[in-house]
Amino acid sequence: MKLIIENWKKYLIELGPTAMGSSESPCDKENPQKQMDYGHHLFHPYDPKRKSEKWECNTVIEDQLLAALQHYIGSNDTHYIKGRVGEFIISKMKNVTDTDQPVYRITGTKPVYRGISLGLDDYGISFLENLPIKDAFLSKINGESYITYPATEKITYKMRRQFESFSFEKSEANSFSKSGGKDYPLHVVFETFTNRLTHGGGFFLSFENFYSLQDNPEEPLRSKWNRMQFDDVSRFTLEEEALLIGAKPGDEIPVAMVNLRLTNLLKLLPKLEQSDPDSPIAIKLRKIIEYVRNNAREYGSSGFKPGKQTVFEHWKKFVL
Repeated sequence: MKLIIENWKKYLIELGPTAMGSSESPCDKENPQKQMDYGHHLFHPYDPKRKSEKWECNTVIEDQLLAALQHYIGSNDTHYIKGRVGEFIISKMKNVTDTDQPVYRITGTKPVYRGISLGLDDYGISFLENLPIKDAFLSKINGESYITYPATEKITYKMRRQFESFSFEKSEANSFSKSGGKDYPLHVVFETFTNRLTHGGGFFLSFENFYSLQDNPEEPLRSKWNRMQFDDVSRFTLEEEALLIGAKPGDEIPVAMVNLRLTNLLKLLPKLEQSDPDSPIAIKLRKIIEYVRNNAREYGSSGFKPGKQTVFEHWKKFVL
């Protein structure tokens, strides 16, 4: 009977109203609330905008999420955003749209970019084959020439992992696209918008307010990885990234533009033609470059050059 009562008390602690803490009466470290939820404020003990001397105690899952996100921002590693933490994000964070929260789902329409590099394998060739070359035009990123393909067809970005970062700056994505080394010479920058959902219902999270969280000596951070020390990630504020949450690896999100780095292709093609001019990748790249030279419009700071019809009606439809 005593055991039943003790277990019932424990149940009430885990699922009851959000516990409160203060410097005089810190949160109960021995019996933290373990429900897969939070109170009214995420990470309340560490929020500098908190207006009261008391704070909502973090649930265990909040501590784990806080530690996982700090690790992700500090090392660009999504290793700890999985298991219960990943389940919590998928099930709960989709409904967190209050822009005063440290982390929230983005509902506004802002462009975001993802840079990747591809190899000269079957996947790379297939990727090139599916690009709508007839609608391509030339553009510039950081002064480099790119072949830009607008989403006149249903083009998607396929996620390699369940959680992937996108940049608010195209130049940052451009840098990432060139980081794959000589074995991955196809440099690609995808463009989409923050209000887009993945095919599996995934969404973008904002860290705009997360960077300003501050350590609270009265409330040391708990986590199952023993990351007891709070990590101040304000030094990464300028990175300006959004995290795309997918339903699972392989989930896809519609894109507005695909940018293929022409500068590198012009260097790559002569090497391929010298080694094997009849290889599928050499033939494909030759066709792309020939088409661009003969037909592609050029887009600059003043718009498309005169005499060519623009393709931005498709882009507008995508946004709206």
